[in-house]
Order: sequence, then C-alpha cells, then structure tokens
Amino acid sequence: MPSKVYVFLLEKVLVFTLNVFQRGFILQAVEQLHQLLAQHPLFSNQDDLPAALCRNAVWRRNPQLTVQEGMDLGHQSTVCLLNHFFITLLEIPEERTLVEPLNRLVQQPGDMQNSFLPTMPQDDVAEIKEALLAARRGGDENPVFYRCPNGHPYVIGNCGRPYYRGRCKDCGADIGGERHQLLANNQLHDGLDQTATGHVLGRVEGRQPDASPERGLSPIECAIVRLFTHMAMYLGANINQQAIQSLIKPDLDADNVLPFLWAHIEKDLLTIQRAVGRSVDDVYILIHSICRDMMRKHRGGQLNQEMCVLANKAARQKWEEDFAKTILSPVLKEMTKDLKSLNEKLANDQRLGSDPLLCLLFEINVPSECSSPNSLHNVAAVWRYRSQITMDHLLHTVQVQAPTHKVLLMFLQEEKQLRAIRLVPSIMKLQKLLIQRFQRKLDRGEALTMTIGDMIEEYENEGRSEEVRNLVNDFILAWQCVKNKLLTYPFPTLEGLDKIPKEFCQKPITDAHPVSVLLPTFRDSGLCAYGLLYYLLKKQNNFLQEYCKVKKLKYTELPKVQLRDVTPAHLISYHPDRDILPMVMANCHYTFQVGKGTKIDYNFGDLERQLMDRFLFSKSVIEMPVYEFEMMTYRSETTNAVVFRDLRQKIKQEPLTSVVANQICEETRTYPDLCETLDKLEITISFLKSVKGDSNMFLEKFMTQTLKMENPFPSQKARSSCQCKHAQSLWITLAMEKTRRQASHKEDAFEGVVTELREELNAAQRDLITSMCEEISLERLDLLLEILFECIMLTITVPKGTDDDDVDMAKLPLQDTLIGYISAPQYDLDLNYPGWTNEIIERIPNEGAGFTPILNNQAVDTWLFLYALFTVKQSERR
Repeated sequence: MPSKVYVFLLEKVLVFTLNVFQRGFILQAVEQLHQLLAQHPLFSNQDDLPAALCRNAVWRRNPQLTVQEGMDLGHQSTVCLLNHFFITLLEIPEERTLVEPLNRLVQQPGDMQNSFLPTMPQDDVAEIKEALLAARRGGDENPVFYRCPNGHPYVIGNCGRPYYRGRCKDCGADIGGERHQLLANNQLHDGLDQTATGHVLGRVEGRQPDASPERGLSPIECAIVRLFTHMAMYLGANINQQAIQSLIKPDLDADNVLPFLWAHIEKDLLTIQRAVGRSVDDVYILIHSICRDMMRKHRGGQLNQEMCVLANKAARQKWEEDFAKTILSPVLKEMTKDLKSLNEKLANDQRLGSDPLLCLLFEINVPSECSSPNSLHNVAAVWRYRSQITMDHLLHTVQVQAPTHKVLLMFLQEEKQLRAIRLVPSIMKLQKLLIQRFQRKLDRGEALTMTIGDMIEEYENEGRSEEVRNLVNDFILAWQCVKNKLLTYPFPTLEGLDKIPKEFCQKPITDAHPVSVLLPTFRDSGLCAYGLLYYLLKKQNNFLQEYCKVKKLKYTELPKVQLRDVTPAHLISYHPDRDILPMVMANCHYTFQVGKGTKIDYNFGDLERQLMDRFLFSKSVIEMPVYEFEMMTYRSETTNAVVFRDLRQKIKQEPLTSVVANQICEETRTYPDLCETLDKLEITISFLKSVKGDSNMFLEKFMTQTLKMENPFPSQKARSSCQCKHAQSLWITLAMEKTRRQASHKEDAFEGVVTELREELNAAQRDLITSMCEEISLERLDLLLEILFECIMLTITVPKGTDDDDVDMAKLPLQDTLIGYISAPQYDLDLNYPGWTNEIIERIPNEGAGFTPILNNQAVDTWLFLYALFTVKQSERR
C-alpha cells in the first residue's frame, strides 16, 4: 500500500469512526470497514489492531493520540504519523533489525535505561586531552585532569598540581586546592569521559531552529533521526511512562513527560521543514515514505546486542551511520521525485482522486490556457506552497546532486557559523570600548549586578547609546549563531584549556544579562566574551586550512595578520541575505508552471567559483596567541602586589641597579613607547607567573621567541641587561616613570589603585610633610619616592583576606608599613638601603597631640604630594 494512500486511509478511518459514534451513523459500516482491514495483509499478525483503529481507540490512555472533533489539521497529521510509525514497528516481527533501538524505545523502554540515545551530543574528553597536550607551551607544562566532587572533569595546567581554589563550571562545587594540596573531596580524573546516557537536550526552548550536524550525520539526517527518536520515546511513554521519564535529563515530573516530548516532535518537524525547504504537508509525506522504507529495508543483518540497546558511544555512532546510509540517504536523494510521485498517486487514485478538494490541492484541474495574467490571483493553484530558495535547501541539493563540489559543500555545512565571522570587528570594538571604560574601575561583583541595559543607558548621556546598542546587537547575533558549538568547545587560557559555563551556552544573551558577559576574562562569565571571539577567529583559520587541503594549496603561504590589525578585508565576511542569497539566485534557474509545480536547477560550478573568488580568495590566517587578546582587569584583581607575589614564587626576583634603571627610563623617551612597553611587560609577567622559566634568560629572548612579540623594548639597555629575574624591578621602574609623567601633566596617576587607598591628606598633614621635605636633600627625597612607590605597588595594595593574617592594610600607619618594607623588601636579595633611610621614613608624621596619623589609605596622595614638592625642589636647583 503506498505510504500516502495509507496515511489518507488511516486519517479517513479515524475521522469516519469518530463521526459514526458521535453522529449515529450505521454501525454496519464500521463492521464492514473492520472486515476490510482485518483481511488486509498489513494486519495479518495484529488481530486487535483493526478493531482498535475502527473504534478510534488505539491509545485509550492518551486522547492526544486519537483524532477528535475540532482537532486542528496539524495535530491530526502528527497523530497519523505517530500511528503509522507505531504500526510500522509492530509489523517488523524480526528481532535485532536496523530499527531495533527505536522498537525497544517504544515497546521495551526499560531495556534502554543506560542507552546513548541517537543524535544526543557527547563530551569528547579524549579529543580534549589530545588538544590540550598538543597546546603545551614547553617542557615544563604538565596538564593534569581532575574531577570535582560531583564527577565533572577539569584540568590544571603548568605543573599540574593545584595551587588555587575555583568553582566547577557545571555544578559550582569547590575545585582545585591550595599550596599543591588537592581538596579532599576532589580526585584525579580516571580517564573516562562523562558523556551522559538518555535524553540530554533539555527543554525545547533551548534548541536552535536550524538543523545541525552531529557526528557523521548531516543536518537533515540528524533532524530526521532525532524526530524518530522523539516519536519512539513519545509512543514508549504511552506504554511505560516511568521508564521513559527516567531517560530524560534533567528530571521531569510525570505529568510533563508527554508534553515535553510532543514539543520536541513539533520542533523536529519545523527543523526538517526549514532544512528541506518544502511545505509542512511535504514534510509529513517525506517521513511517511521513510516509514514505508523501514518496512522494506529493515533486514540487512542482525545487530549485535550493543547496537540493539546503544550501549556505548561507538555503538550509537555505528547505528546512526547505518540507519542514515540504509534508510535515509536513498529517500533523501530521490526526495523531489518521490514527493511528486506520491502526490500524483494520491490524486490519481480513483477511490480518492475524484475528491474536488484533492484535485484542487494537487493541481489536477489545470486552468485553461485562456486565463489572463491579470486574473492569475484568482487561480487557486498559484497560491500553493512552493519550494523556497534557502541556504538549507541549497545544502540539501548539493549533498544529493553535487557532492563533488567539495568547497561549496564544505562552505554550506559551516555557513551557520561562518556568517558570524563578519561580526568580529564589532565584537572587538565593543570589547575595546568597554575595557577602556571599566578597566580597573569596576569590581567583579559590580559587573555581575550591572546589566547590559544599564550599561547602554550610561552611554546615553554621551550621545553614544545607539552606537553601543548596535555593537551589543552584533555581539548577541554572533552568540546566537554559535552558542551551541561553544557548549563543548575547549579554548586555551593562561592556565590551560577551559570551556564556557553551561548555563550561558543554553540561553540567548539579552539586555537583562550582566555586563560581565561582554567583558573578556579567562574565567567565569567573562569566558563568554573571550570564548566567542576566539571561536570565530579559530573557525576562520580552520576553514581556510580545510579549504587549502581541498584545493591543494599551501596553508603556510596564505597571508597572515596579527589579531590587533584585523579588519573586515582579512575575514571571511559576508551577509547571508545581502551577499550569499543574491549570488545563489544568480546561479539558479527557478521555473514554475501551474499544474507542474516548481523546478530549481543550480549552476554549482559557477556558484562555487564565485564563492571562492569573493569570500575566500586572499583571506588571511589570523595569528592569535592568547596574550594578544585584550582582557578586562577588575579593580580588585589589578593589585600588582598579588601578581608579583605569584611571580616571585615561580622565579626569584632581583633589583636592577639605579644606573641601569635610569638609563632605561632615558632611552624610553616617548610616552606611547613607555605605555606599550609596560603593556608587553605585563603580558610577559602574566606568563612568567604561570610557567616557571629560566631566571637568567633575557627578557627580550623570552618575549620574542616564546611569546612571539616584536620589538618588546625600545631601550637598548633593557634589551642587553634585563633578565627574567629583573621582571619585577623593570616593571616598577617603568611604572614609576609613567606615574611621574602622568603626575607632571596633571593626569590620573595610580589609575589601577582602588579608591580605598586614595584618601586625601588633610591640611595639617600636608604642612608637616612640607616641613619634613625642606630638611632633606633632593637625592634622599627621590629615594623616598622610590621606596614609597614600591611599597604601594608590592605591599599596600594586597587585598584584604589574601594573606593568612587577614590584615586590612589600608588602616595601618604608613610609617610602620614603610619601615617593615625596607626591613623585608619584596626581592630575593638584600637591597642594602643607606643607613639614613630609616631616619627619613621616621620623619613621616605618625603621631602627635591633636594630629591624625598618616595611614596607608593616604599613601597615594602622600606620594603625589611628595612628588609635587620634589619637582619644585628640583626646579629650584636648576
């Protein structure tokens, strides 16, 4: 029995039966229909099924699976599809056939409790491990995998031993450890991946509307297999709801199981429709024809037990490939011809085709040739659904008709992600804009409470809200294109590979999200901004590499561009509607005849050539080392004291001599050179504090050879004298020189120091400091400025709670802190300060009748005031 005829008959049976019982038609007609069905070979092994069909009582416990009066046509069509699928499985008596996993989901779901269900995503830990080992930065790198208390994997880079605590990205539990001691409830990774069994897609609201590939399945194949999986689970829930309920993760209430699966079925049908570019009716016919082919082609070898219950990932992948190759691919290749043939069979059937409605729907009554073009709008056939030219339709057509055009096929398969690459310049501009605004001025907690909408409002007073809104919209659009891919995508950070937290990847970003998702960092919500940009850039590089393989070009000979220099001209940049679709339209022949439908022919060769010329020719490989990505530094994290403490634990630090330090400052003449050198040095220090290196290696060698930086120092003296053990001292030298220049030009010096340490001196304190400076020489005042600056940067700015004694440095007297600093300076050599150093420090006002002592929270203002007095004293000497 042709599939479409069967479906029509099934629907008529159900509707007719409904009318019989509700409108009092003659019961004899029902009996005659029952006898007709019972004698048909289709029901030879099912004595009760014909009677249940005639009484519209196949699914007594679920009215949603029976045709009812007032039910909309879409619901009726889905009910018929489910019944056809159910009968198909019933009519395959053999065990261990290709449809056995689906059959067990329906009739024996208890057997599938530990099954890896078809099309579900998986966690490729083995691949991640391989990528992490390949990304090692040197011989000292030793990445080690661990598990959190709830079993979720994480990785520690560098030496592989935990030094800090963190939070699990999946469940929020404490991970890591302290001082190389792993937390007691954490454990070493056992080498096994954590791919979950059962249904793990979550609620339908979190799914993308577009079809996407999974393992070896094409987008269309994946969408169809997923539909059959959901239909099987839905039917199985009507037989053993508890077994199906236990398959779904996260857990659902029993009352929500059937609505949950029904919503997924409707989503699958919509996804297939978008992928094949056909009408809803044609999609139903397509799935019915696949059910027909299941009956014909299910035999083909006995499945082993592992494949019958999909016991592991390998069994699932093998079953998916066999099912697609045996049942789906033949139908999809002949889809256009089969759909036309099935529609004609239904319309020409003498028992059904005389129906005027069918003749109208399938254009049997072709309008006469005398119909005027001006009256075409009155011809019903003109308004029938026509195949649309879409990217999904083109992809399906290329897969079926032109698989040898490999570049075109590869482009279309990746197009959903490639289209987001054009938004990279907007994403980079937005991140730079926000970093300039919030760098070292915003705490992480404030970034979590400020929403994206709040941030945009702040720009309204500056007249830039529209610009920022457009940049944010581009970020959101790019996120929507690739967020599902980011869920399992590992990308490098300074501490090894990491992934974006799952809770962010499962939802679209809106104005209600915290602004922290737009501020790139190497952890927490900031991974969204960094991970999105990294993924898009890497996608371009990977695609160009595959393109070179196909075209037999040398990837290494493609032009290269630094991340900071990227422009739209370097990118695979196009708009799908304004650029791609016009090109597709120019290379297709679209014809339509009333009574014959539409026909679409593509010129694949010309389309492929134009695509390569316009979007791939001369595109650049983006050099994107981690240190080149601009990162947000929050106010509480900018404290250099913590950074240098970590550095000293890796590499012992020694000071530069005053002669060398002064010469470096003199040779770094321009302010832009000074700022650029500091930026590069800070990046270098962030690597040195993470990766133990040779303390005697020259900094320039490390920066140029290891970090691939160009011209790190404008100063010849810095290039020839500064080693890794001088990193802290060089930074102090350059940072103080920058602060001096900023203070001289009345700019905001100490911009990275928290406001709590920037309390102003009162008038009495200023008077006492002025009196003190009048009594000491210029050289001694200069040394005091150096010591105070070092003390601020290396000691006073240590956040409260960082050390074991939990001392609030801001409340301590400045004089006591400076005396303690010169007694135990933050270097691994004795600095041998002159004997008079203590004497000068002790002159800093500390106590007295009616006098408020100078505390560390006034250290910044004290330095600025001392420097102002120093410049006056220096000018007087001249």
